[in-house]
Amino acid sequence: MIKRKWDAKGAIEGLPLQLIIMIVIAGIAITILVAWMQPWKAKVDLNSIEAPASVQAGSNRQITIKAWDSKSNLLSGVSVTIEGAGIVTQAKTTDSTGTATFTVSPSIPSGQSSATIYVTASYTGTILIQKTAQVTVTP
Repeated sequence: MIKRKWDAKGAIEGLPLQLIIMIVIAGIAITILVAWMQPWKAKVDLNSIEAPASVQAGSNRQITIKAWDSKSNLLSGVSVTIEGAGIVTQAKTTDSTGTATFTVSPSIPSGQSSATIYVTASYTGTILIQKTAQVTVTP
């Protein structure tokens, strides 16, 4: 085994100390980049949401929202808010089956023939994605 010795100028048998430091820093940087990119990790994004086209005005109506990823798998962990048509804004998160169910009492303002409930779904996968849907409230 060869023993390496440090000389007075900070070198190991001809290798300058700065070169050794640069090699160590480059190794750390490459490790960080590879871990950050993680090409083997699946990327999941909110691709679409499903909401009913319409509901009738009245009390205790259920609206079920479903969320899918880009591979048509139901997606859990999606934040869903629902508002409009005289209902108080509600927020839920989709469960393991990719659904969120709201019980609402939508109303139609006087002088109008219908109203609209706005559904917004937000999910942070590879990036923040928001999808919206509208549900018409009929008499």
